[in-house]
Amino acid sequence: SQPGGFWSQGGDGWSFLNGGDGMQMQVDPRDSSVVYTGFQFGNYRRGGRDGGEVRARALWDEPPLRYNWNTPVLLSPHNPDVVYMGANRLYRSMDRGHHFTPISGDLTRGKRAGDVPFATLTTISESPRAFGLLAVGSDDGMVWISEDGGAAWREATRGLVRDRWVSRVQLSAHERKRVYLSLNGYRDDDMSAYVYASEDLGKTWRSIAAGLPAEPVNVVREDPVNADLLYVGTDRGVYVSIDRGQSWQALQAGLPNVPVHDLVVHPRDRELVAGTHGRSVWIVDVLPLQDLTAEVRAKAAHWFYVAEVDYERGWRARPDRWFGHNEQPSKAVLTYWAAEAGKGTLKVLDSKKQVVREIALDAARGINRYEYDLKVDPTLGVAAEAARIAEADKDAKEPKTEGALARTPLAEALRLGFPPYITPG
Repeated sequence: SQPGGFWSQGGDGWSFLNGGDGMQMQVDPRDSSVVYTGFQFGNYRRGGRDGGEVRARALWDEPPLRYNWNTPVLLSPHNPDVVYMGANRLYRSMDRGHHFTPISGDLTRGKRAGDVPFATLTTISESPRAFGLLAVGSDDGMVWISEDGGAAWREATRGLVRDRWVSRVQLSAHERKRVYLSLNGYRDDDMSAYVYASEDLGKTWRSIAAGLPAEPVNVVREDPVNADLLYVGTDRGVYVSIDRGQSWQALQAGLPNVPVHDLVVHPRDRELVAGTHGRSVWIVDVLPLQDLTAEVRAKAAHWFYVAEVDYERGWRARPDRWFGHNEQPSKAVLTYWAAEAGKGTLKVLDSKKQVVREIALDAARGINRYEYDLKVDPTLGVAAEAARIAEADKDAKEPKTEGALARTPLAEALRLGFPPYITPG
């Protein structure tokens, strides 16, 4: 979501879903048309075939609820029919938001006058490891943990800076008792970075902000694949830790200096998606970071997984000077680790392990990226092709009857003036 409403992206580009000011949203993993979107102060709707209003309400004899401008909403990772919604109390629905039941009392420090409601919940997390293991945070610095689905709550603020906006709380997907927390103090003219970790469900906290610049933190996110990998979004960008918060480094990757309000790791594509304030959505491949284990870092060099590239018949054609100028050239993105800076050679081999191209690499220390254009060296490629044919003819019992295109696709492509792309096999 972004200022100006909620949008979804598909094959035909972006489409409008709902209004609002860039609020929290949830998508049912079973049906992407079922999207929970809303606008200020808890006014939410559920999209899709069974769409309708989604809003927790106080009973007639109870005090009115206080909703944050950006109301927290969460679908249970164990059952998407279960919806959590935060006001100054936490509510739960077991039927996709048709009916809500309070599962807490007031989890804030209490009502305080202001231009908009204050003393409200701002973040909700349910442990992926245990249904009903819950954590919430509020705009007035309160943090609470429940291990029994909201029947009992324990305050978990000891050791934290007081009265700071809880921008995010996340229960770990790797360890049941691990919790991550970020606080944001810019509303109090406090630009410090506050990020904490707990190994005992918030009974004790330790700061893991050392090494981060003095920038208000909007989100901390644990990687779902690599337990040592953490991401932080601040008012100036994104930072990453490969050692569970012992050290941090920038993960800009072309991202401008812009407030990052949310981060999520796509579980299938293994990409980090950043929602920014005013500069749209940014995506970066984090598979190399996920696979950057201590064993990999101990190596002098290491190639990470390379995604398959589908061969296209259109490669065997001259570029069209009228209609081909906007086409994206075919390529394979190669990512590798280098323990030290230096020069090296990338050798491209065919199915017979013959070299068809040599590429000089100038590696920096750390993770490097090279975009291979899928072309071979004409001289090396034709020689390798001829060697394959000679070997096949030597063992053949009958003369080959294929045409030149089938037997020598590279040589034929060069004869016709086509680009020397690699061919399947």
